[in-house]
Amino acid sequence: MRKNKLFLLAMITCLIVSCNTQPRENGAKNETKNDAKTEVKEKIGPKELTLQSDIMTPEVLWAMGRIGEYSLSPDHSQIVYNVTYYSVPENRSGSTLYIMNADGSDNKVLVVINDSQYSPQWRPDGKKIGFLAPKDDVMQLWEVNPDGTGLQCVSSEADDINGFLYSPDCQQVIFTKEVKLKETVADIYPDLDKSSGRINNDLMYRHWDHWVDTYGHIFVGNFSSGKIEASFDAMQGEQWEAPVRPFGGMEQVQWLPDGKSFVYCCRKKVGKDYALSTNTDIYQYIILSGECKNLTEGMMGYDLNPVISPDGKYMAWESMERDGYESDKQRLFVMNLETGEKTDYSARFDQCCTGFSWADDSKTLYFISDAYATDQLYALNIENGEIKKLTEGQHNYVSVHFNGDKLIAGRQSMSHPTELFSVDPTTGEATQITTVRRPPTARTC
Repeated sequence: MRKNKLFLLAMITCLIVSCNTQPRENGAKNETKNDAKTEVKEKIGPKELTLQSDIMTPEVLWAMGRIGEYSLSPDHSQIVYNVTYYSVPENRSGSTLYIMNADGSDNKVLVVINDSQYSPQWRPDGKKIGFLAPKDDVMQLWEVNPDGTGLQCVSSEADDINGFLYSPDCQQVIFTKEVKLKETVADIYPDLDKSSGRINNDLMYRHWDHWVDTYGHIFVGNFSSGKIEASFDAMQGEQWEAPVRPFGGMEQVQWLPDGKSFVYCCRKKVGKDYALSTNTDIYQYIILSGECKNLTEGMMGYDLNPVISPDGKYMAWESMERDGYESDKQRLFVMNLETGEKTDYSARFDQCCTGFSWADDSKTLYFISDAYATDQLYALNIENGEIKKLTEGQHNYVSVHFNGDKLIAGRQSMSHPTELFSVDPTTGEATQITTVRRPPTARTC
């Protein structure tokens, strides 16, 4: 009996010591974790490339920068764009913003910070450039003057901002964030808080490259003070996402010129219906009333990427006719927003149409179409419906934006990665204005 008591006393002593020392062990682990979290890694940027032969190896490809998003100043005089660089040894990337004149001159780094910068966008008043970059490990909205001065963070969201769009009067900002609406295993079974398992009892639980654990929602924030304030979820409680997964971005969201409403793309279905359908629609959200109208009701295929004309009269978008047929023709539809009349301007044009951009006078719509294995630029005359091919050549245009008397377009081919070109819409003549293989001058500060 006495031996049993001594054994029990020894066990209690061990437990007490263990309990007293456990917090210190956790504290040591937390200190290590915090030290690792605050460790500043050198930003990935352009590096000198020395070719040992004329063979295009994977190492050579990964050594090249890649142009991403770009934005044109409201006065058509400057372009800000993003270039991403990669490090094979570190298995990570880094993105840098550059700014240049519209003819490609005076090309330089916009702002020098250690973190990567994404999604550059000129503010509609032309006074600032907005972009996304992390702050305290959360992606936030930042602004900087076009000369690289005045850098400041203008949001304080608890979760990552994935995309944003200024209202035409700069008084509001649309932005997207992920929202959790489904219970996880840990929510259902609190004692399994470390479980990485999932309970799936219906579709749609996975896209081709990620699980559906959250839904992307559109938020609207007041920006009259120069910072995002009093934001709200315009899709509160809705178990579907906007932009549409898995490939959609902010090209699926557009303000109307009066700043009172915006349009967005969404597939408002759940479960098996969502998984089997390609019927996305374009909705108009009225900010003051919270009313949401389906502008493409009854159109059964993909309806995506709306672009509002500068005068606010028209909306152009890409439309497929049939539900469930992902390889359907991408038609060029235009709606008169005053009357609701819809016109298929591609009915006699036996090619797909993508990447729309309006001219400032709202009379011409520029777009990209593929035929005979190349993607070229085209122009639609809204008044007479005539479609004109603008460019020729062994290359693919991947984007186009109207910029005064020129078009700024991304172009790639078998001989070079995507570069920006200035295109004369009357002659189709294109002038290359970027060369990512020769990095622009770094800005000193």
